[in-house]
Amino acid sequence: ITANKRSSSNSRRFRSEFDNDEIRRKVRRMLGRCHIGLSMSQQVNELIDNVSNLNGNDIDLRPAPSRILQKQSFTVHLGTDNTGDMLFMEVLDDCIILRSVLGEVFDRCWFEKLINMTFCPKTKVICLWRKTDGETQLNKFYIKRCRDLYFSIKEAMEKAVSRMKGSLPEQELGGEFPIKNVKTGEGGLLQVCVEGICLTFENNKEFIDLQKIRKCTTQKGDIFVLEEFDPNTKQILIRKYKSSMADRICYAVLCVFSYLAAGNDQQQY
Repeated sequence: ITANKRSSSNSRRFRSEFDNDEIRRKVRRMLGRCHIGLSMSQQVNELIDNVSNLNGNDIDLRPAPSRILQKQSFTVHLGTDNTGDMLFMEVLDDCIILRSVLGEVFDRCWFEKLINMTFCPKTKVICLWRKTDGETQLNKFYIKRCRDLYFSIKEAMEKAVSRMKGSLPEQELGGEFPIKNVKTGEGGLLQVCVEGICLTFENNKEFIDLQKIRKCTTQKGDIFVLEEFDPNTKQILIRKYKSSMADRICYAVLCVFSYLAAGNDQQQY
């Protein structure tokens, strides 16, 4: 007991003899060397500005972020069935984290990189489209609770938008975009609608039914790649069009698919 009293007395004596200006100087030097964000940095600056009014243990310790972090965890499999590698998908306030069964971080997807998201209750597959190195990447995961995972991510994204004190811009379904045929070099217009894609060039006009579209991605940030299934030859036809709005074209097509998928889900349930 005596040793504890002596230690407590020495600690109080050390704090009382430490100059407040020296505390401010050392803390501000530490702030300059670390990256804790503007919000937290402002709180620390307000604290050291009032350090002369603080005594003893007036400063409350903040809990570790990992202890107060709210997250939901789901067990998923890579691919379209349960034969794929098993992972744990954690839905956080600002991103999605994939962990291996050993707990190691396998992948991370920030919400601002997430372009589109759909799920199919029949196949129990959830599809996530995101931007990676200027290209649109599709990731498929098999999970029995695909509906719960979908709405968990959707709710987290909506909360993230509300924290930013803004809202996502409302866009009409589809749109018109200027393009250039990579193969022929001919310029034209690409129109996305609910029925499919209409390609208009100077000498010809072509319509691609939505049911024939198998996949759409981007390459190098300015090339829109469209994979079309030809029912006559039973082969996949790859079309490439150059456009500064390639990402927006891909997003518009994915939104149409998502819109139709949501309509089918409402009819089923």
